[in-house]
Amino acid sequence: RTLYDDGVERMQKTLKMCDYAITTTERLREELLHYTKEVYINRNVASDRMVELSQRALRKKEEHEDIIIGYLSGSITHNPDIELIKPAIINIMKKYHQVKLKLVGEIELPSDLQEFQERILIEPFVDWEQLPEIIASLDINLAPLEESIFNEAKSENKWMEAALVKTVTVASNIGAFKVMVKNGEDGVLCDNKVKDWEKALKKLIEDKEYREKIANTAFQRVIKNITTVYTGNGVAKFI
Repeated sequence: RTLYDDGVERMQKTLKMCDYAITTTERLREELLHYTKEVYINRNVASDRMVELSQRALRKKEEHEDIIIGYLSGSITHNPDIELIKPAIINIMKKYHQVKLKLVGEIELPSDLQEFQERILIEPFVDWEQLPEIIASLDINLAPLEESIFNEAKSENKWMEAALVKTVTVASNIGAFKVMVKNGEDGVLCDNKVKDWEKALKKLIEDKEYREKIANTAFQRVIKNITTVYTGNGVAKFI
């Protein structure tokens, strides 16, 4: 803990010695302006390699009768996020027997989801290059976030990565998701209320055309605007 705190303090000292900073989200910019006079937002975007892998995964994408809802956890810190929407997931799985839940990464299966064990698919933490194929296997990508400065500072990567393989994302209406996702057009945003998540999931499950329209719109937006090819010029000009 002492070593960690020392690292944070040295970061602050470094920032105070800088006139400018480059970061990825509005909330990070807000925090950095306490230490530097000007901050440029250079969003996290898809690299050429990520686009290539996503295109490959997209070609392999298959139709299936089940509706697969997925939650991809980067680390154990995401457990509180899935707890946030767990009641909605339980209600959805009780109502729609064709729904399966895929959990990927370092996440513990909550005990009250055990009754759906036969419809829950669990995959281990994987290298990022394998992610596009996993995301492409989903019909709906879940991106819940608890409200906090830490979470508001996170990028909209989960939405972007899903869009590249034409998978629709349902995300919490906070931080970078709130800024970047056009609700009902290229993604679905929810306030952190169980009824809102349940309503959003019901519509996506029941209306395939709506689901596919959002996924296709997100794909077109990301492939044309949110890749390194199209965003490098702005940061170059800033520098």
